[in-house]
Amino acid sequence: MPIREGFAKEVYLVCSGGFMSIYATNNIARAIVPFARREDSGLAGIICNSNGNEAFEHTVIPEFASN
Repeated sequence: MPIREGFAKEVYLVCSGGFMSIYATNNIARAIVPFARREDSGLAGIICNSNGNEAFEHTVIPEFASN
């Protein structure tokens, strides 16, 4: 709702390298797209909250964030 109401200009998503976290982050990022098209708000970045598997996360999260 804060995005829809115009309270958020930049959105940062926090995820770990787990597949469910990436899946949820992807769904939220896709929901933000219509607001970015209207120039109300947009996805500014994805923050990795490491859960101990840094080698995997340093490979997967940057590639996910670039798409």
